[in-house]
Amino acid sequence: MAIMTAEEAAEWGKTLSFEKVWAAFMETDRKMVEAERKYAEARAETRAEIERQIAETRAETERQIAETKKQTAEIREETERQIAETREETERQIAETKRQTAEIREETERQIAETRAETERIMAETERQIAETKRKTAEAERQRAETRAETERLMEENTRKRVETERIMAENARKSTELDKKIDKMVETVDKMGKRVDRVTANVGGLNRSMGELIETLIAARLWEKFPHYGLTRAYQRVPLYDEKSVVKTDIDILLVNTVMCMAVEVKHELNHKEDVDHHVRRMALIRQYPPELVNGKQLLGAMAGGVVDPDVKDYAYKSGFFVLELTGESVHLITPPEGFKPKEW
Repeated sequence: MAIMTAEEAAEWGKTLSFEKVWAAFMETDRKMVEAERKYAEARAETRAEIERQIAETRAETERQIAETKKQTAEIREETERQIAETREETERQIAETKRQTAEIREETERQIAETRAETERIMAETERQIAETKRKTAEAERQRAETRAETERLMEENTRKRVETERIMAENARKSTELDKKIDKMVETVDKMGKRVDRVTANVGGLNRSMGELIETLIAARLWEKFPHYGLTRAYQRVPLYDEKSVVKTDIDILLVNTVMCMAVEVKHELNHKEDVDHHVRRMALIRQYPPELVNGKQLLGAMAGGVVDPDVKDYAYKSGFFVLELTGESVHLITPPEGFKPKEW
């Protein structure tokens, strides 16, 4: 509505009459009554609508509560069912675990018992081998002592003979001074006695050579039987090695051969020096450098043999790649190599 000026209001007021004002007042009152009626109707409709919506909301809420209770009951029932199934499965797994644990315990106890029995067997075998080693060591010491005693006896015998010879020579010399006319004869006697001393000395050396040759012969006799997996069926003794000028470089005590392989065996009366092993290593190099006809073009292996074998020298020979044999009575024994031993090929 536009705002009137004072002049316009005064001018408009001149057009008003009591009847118009009263009619306007009555129209306003009617409109107010009509407005109040519509307000009351609208409020009544609104209250009814609100009550209806409240009733619908309450019904829906009660329905949802009932539905929730129903779902809760179903969930509780399903949960209890799953708990029961889980409990049953857990109990089954526990029982299975107990069964497997019992089986594992039984198997473990069985393996422990087997291991204990095997350990006791190995310990017993080790003790037996230690006792056997001690016995062999004692036997070797006894044989070494006997050999040493025999050598000392021979040396004493040689000394006694030398003293006797010197006494005879002194006696002859004394007689030669008394009997000048027999000087030539006594000189001849002295010469004869000197030759006798030489023969005695040679016989002592020959005894050592004879013993070595005897051991070599005893070992060579059945040596080929000790390597059946190699098939070394032929044995030769004292095989010489010649260089390109036909000079003898060394010889092989015993040579075992077949068509594709051979084995050079060094024999010692007493195998008790590591230098003997080193010497045979050098001999193997010479055999390969100057191979005799029996060796040429064949695989070459080596071995050490002795009437008495020192344990340390035996181990040293194995480390050098040699087999080791020892004379026992009238036969020869191939000593069992250590675990992992691999013979060296030259």
